[in-house]
Amino acid sequence: DLGVLTAILEIEYAKSFHDLIDKNFKYYTMGFYSENVQKLRYKGFYYPTQILDRFTMNYAFLYDIQNILKEGKNVQLSKEAKVAVGDSMDFVQDIHKLEYGEAAEVIVCTPGRFHLIGEHSWFFKDKTLSVGVNLPVYVAVSARNDDVFQFYFPQMKDRKKISLSNMKFRKEDRWANSIKGMIFGFMASGYELKGMDFTIYSDILPSGGFGITTAMKVGAVYAINELLGLKCDESQLIQVISRGNVKFLGSNNYLSAVLTAIHTKEKSFVLTDYATKSCEILPFDFPEKKIILVDAKVPRVNIWNEEIIREPENALLLGELKDRKS
Repeated sequence: DLGVLTAILEIEYAKSFHDLIDKNFKYYTMGFYSENVQKLRYKGFYYPTQILDRFTMNYAFLYDIQNILKEGKNVQLSKEAKVAVGDSMDFVQDIHKLEYGEAAEVIVCTPGRFHLIGEHSWFFKDKTLSVGVNLPVYVAVSARNDDVFQFYFPQMKDRKKISLSNMKFRKEDRWANSIKGMIFGFMASGYELKGMDFTIYSDILPSGGFGITTAMKVGAVYAINELLGLKCDESQLIQVISRGNVKFLGSNNYLSAVLTAIHTKEKSFVLTDYATKSCEILPFDFPEKKIILVDAKVPRVNIWNEEIIREPENALLLGELKDRKS
């Protein structure tokens, strides 16, 4: 579509103008918007679009107020939905109530993260240095009286639904499979579950990296534990996550990612030791220092085995790691 292409090019131009010329140039304005005019609705396809509330002169995210706009009400939007700046927990609670008709009984917030050193060291039972980042994931949950599980991700306007008896991995469920995997982890650990309604709120989508998927999993596990009063300790919850990852999702269980989501603190690093299956909090309070993320274009090896490590590029890496460790 030519219109989509030109809009994307203009957005890229606006970003370049901000980066190279004027830092105060922060927004790309698409002009007048109407939810009920077909020729204008395309403007809402770009994320994250905000709409000006002319009553309060604050901006509200479009995905939070589209239902209001469809009704054609001439109302103050901030009465119906939280504006862009506001208390996040209340914001998520409002979204959950609007979606399911009742309040969330538990809301858990877990941070994003990235690994600084040793992302692949788990295979060699070595150490990984990680840090949490202020990109929170909120998991809100409420109990149901049946065996149905519903999942809602407002940023993607995506909803999934499955019954307890049909709890299985489905490719089309995408992000919801991570939450389903944690539900399976509890079931595989011998716990009896009933239906629940989930709302997952994150400004960074799971495909965006920064440990968002792990944060979703950890948040879901702690939320379920609190909702059902299971009183599982940390080691038991980590076991639930491991079973969900390995047996349901068919993926490795990266302990450093899980421990960072659980233990990260402000102005600190998390050092995970795979040999002892433990972590240590390392203070890092240097306000004059900055961490710059770059894309090294190095693909992640998800499964290390004898066949993979004998491939030329990985064999060189293995040799270098062994030399450094010795």
